[in-house]
Amino acid sequence: AYPAAYEEDVSIPVALADMNQLGEVMADPDRIAMRLAADPAAAAETIHLRLFRSASPIALSQALPILENMGFVVLSEHPYRIEVPGQRPIWLQDFQMQRRDGGTVSPEALGPRFTETFAAVWTGRAENDGFNRLVVVTSMTWRQAAVLRAYCKFLLQTGGTFSQAYMEQVLASNAGIASMLSQLFEAQFDPALQAPRRETELTRVQGEIARLLDAVTSLDEDRIMRRFLGAMRATLRTNYYQKDGKDPFKSWLSFKLDPLNLPELPQPRPAFEIFVYSPRVEG
Repeated sequence: AYPAAYEEDVSIPVALADMNQLGEVMADPDRIAMRLAADPAAAAETIHLRLFRSASPIALSQALPILENMGFVVLSEHPYRIEVPGQRPIWLQDFQMQRRDGGTVSPEALGPRFTETFAAVWTGRAENDGFNRLVVVTSMTWRQAAVLRAYCKFLLQTGGTFSQAYMEQVLASNAGIASMLSQLFEAQFDPALQAPRRETELTRVQGEIARLLDAVTSLDEDRIMRRFLGAMRATLRTNYYQKDGKDPFKSWLSFKLDPLNLPELPQPRPAFEIFVYSPRVEG
């Protein structure tokens, strides 16, 4: 089933792992299977994305923007056509990549979150933008990154002076604060937290955010992150944890906010406001 180029390029351990994922695509031809794999023969910063798809490969013009927005530079791509008798052809694409910031990647730590993010973007559940880089530079999932994206969209609609691209860059450059903002959101709203523990967690997270903000030297970066913090603290309710009937979670995010606690908002300020965000609509 495998072409000669594959036999020459691929080691036995990698081929065995490929066979397992090949079975996933054969069982469900409409799905994409993928994994991150280290490259023992290359520099420690080099990582491989091995992506399996039935019938036709993913076009580079579709894959590259997703990978680049996650903070990777693609060094090369090697496609292999696998002909399984009685099945549609299956394409294996091997992307050799490095992080743009020169950092190393652990396939074990990042792998599941990376593949979930790529799949979410591919299926339209997540936008293809720089917020997906937070999955790589922090321990966030794509849904946690989507919360910060939703607050960014809200801040843009309030008439802020900073662009989305700049806010993406600031959060990625201050990964520690971005992580703590995500933890603050969960400390406020996670239904699994009971009252005493919730207050303890809120105190800890807010103290850590204050400490990290004190170390920020750029005035613009400080203003941006304090606006995220203010919007998050002015949020009263969210649907983030609500389950959907057919999907694990709802495909849109909604926040009920108290505009009176957001002094940067223009007048007149309503008593309450509900902001709704999804990749298809926001307002």
